[in-house]
This record gives sequence, C-alpha cells and structure tokens, in this order.
Amino acid sequence: MEAEPRRAEVEQFLDLACLTYGDDSTERIEKAGGMLSARPELARADAYAAAAAGNRRRLAELVDEEPGRASAAGGP
Repeated sequence: MEAEPRRAEVEQFLDLACLTYGDDSTERIEKAGGMLSARPELARADAYAAAAAGNRRRLAELVDEEPGRASAAGGP
C-alpha cells in the first residue's frame, strides 16, 4: 500500500494541475500528469485533488461523507 501523500505534494500537484488563467503552460500540465502517474494516490488525497485529477468516484465518496465539501471554500 502506498503512503499517503504529504500535504506539500498535494498542493504542488494542485498548483500544477489547476488553471491559473495566466501561466497555463503545457509543461505545468505535463508535470502534474507525471506526478499523478508516479503517485496515483494524489487523486484521492482530498476533494480538490480528486476534482483536478478527474477522479469522480473519490469526489463522490468525499461529498457523500460530508456534503458541505461540495460548497466549501478552499483549494487553489
């Protein structure tokens, strides 16, 4: 079983994977994809990472557990 990702790893993934409407280079997206390939557990870390990775199943699990997550402020 893979170790749970560190918060810093999750935040780096989110910084690379999410649109910034200014610095959205293909290199950033490729780096995010590389991180996800190397550490697939990033896509399960939290609701923001699940959404950024397109992990609909995990996102649904998290929202089912705590419906307020769907409208909670946070993320990148």
